[in-house]
Amino acid sequence: PPADAINLGDLWQVLVRRKAIVLGVAAMVLMAVAAYAWLAPPVFKAEAVLLPPLESNIQGLTKGLSISIDLMESINIAMPDQLSVTPNAAYILFMRNLQSAVLRRKYFDSIHQMERSEHAGHRGFRRFNASISLKKEVDGLHVSFEGANGALAARWVNGLIHMANLETVRMLDKAVADGLHHQEDVLQALIIA
Repeated sequence: PPADAINLGDLWQVLVRRKAIVLGVAAMVLMAVAAYAWLAPPVFKAEAVLLPPLESNIQGLTKGLSISIDLMESINIAMPDQLSVTPNAAYILFMRNLQSAVLRRKYFDSIHQMERSEHAGHRGFRRFNASISLKKEVDGLHVSFEGANGALAARWVNGLIHMANLETVRMLDKAVADGLHHQEDVLQALIIA
């Protein structure tokens, strides 16, 4: 055999002779892993999967609008495009609100004011914000929060979703109201003319 070839029999004999060292190193690694698993703080992940709204979910926003659209169309007035509130438009606005650093900060400040936490500073917000994850998947928008307390993580995910939902409804209500005021102005101009 060539001089640089490895003989498996010789290698096995070296391992057998040094079995105390091999077993000692394996035991130390095992103890280090066990100590880490025992001492490391647990990390819990709360996750919600959100689906786009159905037409029936936003009907309340479009009911008054559709009556006014029918009236305007009956007297042959062109409708502005910004008046349509579709489920997809509502969902996109909701996702933008969830991603908004301003809304997240507002939520962060509200929960730390309630809990009188000492972690309410800028560094606390950066950690809070980094713990939130948004991923758009085939089955919906995944919103998750990781933290040391599972119940708190779940409460924060639900609270952030709730706040984003309230902000989305407020913005859609305002858009519909602005559209209706525009229609009112157009109708008044027609009546005067």
